[in-house]
Amino acid sequence: MNPNPLRYLLGFILALMMSMAGSVHAVDIIIQIADSPGEGFSDMTPTSPVGGNTGTTLGQQRLNVFRRAADIWGRALSGNIPVVVVAKFDGLSCDASSAVLGGAGAITVAANFANAPQPDTWYHIALANALAGEDKAPNYGDISATFNSNIGSGNACLAGTGWYLGLDHNEGSNIDLLAIVLHEIGHGLGFSTFLNEADGAWFFGRPDVFGSFIRDNSLRLQWTQMTQAQRVTSAVNTGNLVWSGSYVTTAAAGSLSGGKDGNGRVKLFAPNPVQSGSSISHWDTSATPSLLLQPYISSGQASNLDLTDELMKDIGWPVHDGDGDGVVDDADNCPFVSNAYQFNTDGADDGGNACDDDDDNDMWQDVYDNCPWTYNPDQADSDGDGTGDLCASSPGCG
Repeated sequence: MNPNPLRYLLGFILALMMSMAGSVHAVDIIIQIADSPGEGFSDMTPTSPVGGNTGTTLGQQRLNVFRRAADIWGRALSGNIPVVVVAKFDGLSCDASSAVLGGAGAITVAANFANAPQPDTWYHIALANALAGEDKAPNYGDISATFNSNIGSGNACLAGTGWYLGLDHNEGSNIDLLAIVLHEIGHGLGFSTFLNEADGAWFFGRPDVFGSFIRDNSLRLQWTQMTQAQRVTSAVNTGNLVWSGSYVTTAAAGSLSGGKDGNGRVKLFAPNPVQSGSSISHWDTSATPSLLLQPYISSGQASNLDLTDELMKDIGWPVHDGDGDGVVDDADNCPFVSNAYQFNTDGADDGGNACDDDDDNDMWQDVYDNCPWTYNPDQADSDGDGTGDLCASSPGCG
């Protein structure tokens, strides 16, 4: 007799201490408001536009931030089943020096569905839906998300620090809500294990797909190869738990200078003792530079999804690569023109050479520039041969 392939996670929330998504073929991520009238997303307190957020009420600005996060995640992933994020703001724990910023997690999980990459393994419901090509729990949302409405309400909460509601990650001394929402949606999409760290037991006796990629370097075993008692010990084996997925390891080779083992595998957060809601389901704090899915937010963090969308590929998410160049749209500096090497000569903007009409940023369009890859705003050409002086003296530029 097969066990029920669908289970419901009651109150599973990953805490972080201290609309529709955009384009064709991307995943539609819908923000379903769960607030009562007049609160949270419906708060009518007047506000001024900030950092690209044009909302004029507190509630509308909050919703604009969530929609931007949904768009960023939606462009990174691919699938034809919408992801529903049931979101609200509530008065969560907060004092002058610490606060629960928010939390999110999968509402349901599924196993043994059509096209499941691993048998007898739990998948976050949004991922299960994408892989199966149908909604496995149509009467429920996919991700539950709650954020702290007390932040910014007065000096009793984080000593007057407030949410930054701009869309440009220019939060200063405030807390970047966009970064936090990106982080939490990441948990709900698949960046979390359902293991009970206290006793090492899998959720209803089955491993989850995230847990299947966890390796203990001391034991030289994957978590799926361990006994329950071994997983208890492993969960606090600081510095020795790593992610074994190949996509993350490959991407980390060129982007991380810290937080990896000798084989380039990225470390997971495994403090001793266990920190409920933070242990295992985050990158280790030794990662350099800081990553979106570390347990503590850093100033200026999360201008993109860094290694998080690579992890999504490891666990089975189809990714959205509209131009087919092997670079996920979220990270592609020219998402509509194939440019696998991501050349960006001027480095002054986010546009790669393949879709930038002024590659050297000298205010001369490439078609009229006598040296299109070297900054030469005066266009000096002493010998009149049509090649600028600076370019003629730069090997490979002429």
